[in-house]
Amino acid sequence: MVVKVFISSNQTEFSEERKFLYDELNKDSFFNETIKLYVFEEDKASSLPSDEVFINEIEQSDIYIGLIGQHYGNIYKD
Repeated sequence: MVVKVFISSNQTEFSEERKFLYDELNKDSFFNETIKLYVFEEDKASSLPSDEVFINEIEQSDIYIGLIGQHYGNIYKD
């Protein structure tokens, strides 16, 4: 079984941390075989609006990792 993990944060505030988590976890052979990571900047181009893409990815994820700092981002009513 593959566990889907969504890494979320303000992209500009945590760009280095997001890249580090993505790269390090993908390097590990155990994690690479059992975990599928999602970070927005690694997503391929899509014809869907960006907010639709990440909401769909969150809904399909098993684990959500949220990095909270000075700036939260957008809050959606739905």
